[in-house]
Amino acid sequence: MPCTDGKDFTNRSNSLSACQLCSKCFPDKEITAPCTRTMDTQCHCKPGTFQDENSPEFCQKCSPGCPAGKVEARPCTPWNDLECVDQESGTRASGKTLVPGVTTSLEPPVTPSSSSGTSQLGIIITVIAVIVALGVLVGLLLYCCRGTALQGCGVVSDCINRAFHRYSCAPRGPEAQDNTLNSILSSRDSPSTPTIREALEHQNLAGVTAQSPGEAECMLGPPGAKGSQRKKELLVPANGADPIESLRPFFDYFIETVPFNSWKPLMRRLDLTSNEIQVAEAQASQPREQVYEMLVTWVNKTGRAISVNTLLDALESLGHRNTQEKIQDHLVASGKYVYAEDAAVSRGKRTSLGD
Repeated sequence: MPCTDGKDFTNRSNSLSACQLCSKCFPDKEITAPCTRTMDTQCHCKPGTFQDENSPEFCQKCSPGCPAGKVEARPCTPWNDLECVDQESGTRASGKTLVPGVTTSLEPPVTPSSSSGTSQLGIIITVIAVIVALGVLVGLLLYCCRGTALQGCGVVSDCINRAFHRYSCAPRGPEAQDNTLNSILSSRDSPSTPTIREALEHQNLAGVTAQSPGEAECMLGPPGAKGSQRKKELLVPANGADPIESLRPFFDYFIETVPFNSWKPLMRRLDLTSNEIQVAEAQASQPREQVYEMLVTWVNKTGRAISVNTLLDALESLGHRNTQEKIQDHLVASGKYVYAEDAAVSRGKRTSLGD
């Protein structure tokens, strides 16, 4: 007996006495191809959500965007989440300058056709010419100002300011570090080095846009600092609220944000035993509810000593720095959590007013 379109199907010869019933898409998915007599219904996640091979049970929300200092390497699709890379590493991988918020493929370049040979040759010649010109400029800088300390784009020597300041100062992007301030700050212990304010005033006279000393110190941080400039601070419940009641409303957000296949390792980092994890899973049939029960178990086990910082540190130790920063920003933006340093300042102000 033949199968019926939209009702049942069989995609290969078998010994079954009847056709298989067509599947229905879950509420968070949409139909990409209807069921036919030889193919089951095809579904995938709706726009703005995705599923991967490690969590095919349900669709997860796509990440809203890349954090500061990172750029989009691959957009969110029904099969993968948004992928972000460090701006510097993305540039090395693609050979292009990545712009935050703009997707840039990091896949190996496709071999060009012969018709593009002329344009590629022109690009190569242009690059070589730029390199040669930069070499000549550097040579002139060293020759003209030998014995004089250079301060990046704001060179102390008047001859360099007059001849080359329009060419030696590259535009500053949102993640660029000011070479002038790097040189000034790295040499600030030397008595012969001009102060930051003097060098900046000299830059402004030469027609070069500079940052204020405060902006420079904030951007560069202490000398010798490496890696992310993001300051790591502890979070505390706003207004001294109960830690358990402050944390519980964010369980659903945690479940949506943390990759599903990372929850068990994360729970183990939060000191849940394998038996406690299995008991939590047995209390619910849906994956999301199972994770919720794990979080409840963690709260009940830890009590009032619980802290969201423990969760954030565990995410970072698992390599989920992007997820950690996203959750931290969400908690602060909600107004339910504040940085511990800000809370201390607020308490100090209230105390002084009470006095």
